[in-house]
Amino acid sequence: MRLDPQLHRFRLASRDLFNQYYFPGPPNSIDIWDALELFAPVEEVLFQTLVIQKSPLSPTSYGAPNSEILVVVRSDSTPIMVNRERGKDHGYWDFPIERVDRKIVMNFVCFFDFDKTRHQDHQYVHVEIADWASDPEVVGRRALIENQYVSFELASNVGE
Repeated sequence: MRLDPQLHRFRLASRDLFNQYYFPGPPNSIDIWDALELFAPVEEVLFQTLVIQKSPLSPTSYGAPNSEILVVVRSDSTPIMVNRERGKDHGYWDFPIERVDRKIVMNFVCFFDFDKTRHQDHQYVHVEIADWASDPEVVGRRALIENQYVSFELASNVGE
């Protein structure tokens, strides 16, 4: 089952709601970090209502690796940025793998932008690599891949 409609709708709703109503600026004089903190529970509700409740997905929090939402690359040479350290969701995205093929298995974590102090675009999909026979060293690492290169699918074992 394709999850593109749910994830794309959530991506747009999340970024637009933040950019229009939470991003600091006149008449708000709130700090950007305070705005991000205030928006986090709103984004969680959006994820639950626009993604989880609109599909056969198990309840899970936004920002946690979700093995039921597969992030699928659309070509056999897709650019990716893999985290240097296994299990880290921040830091250096410079592991020496720069391209992946369709055989990689990635679980959805969240949408991501490098600069949190500007308007959000959710340009990247933050994933956790679950399997890739071409290079098992990347399994368990977090990675970033541009939204334009992927689609979202329900894992085949969901609902069994």
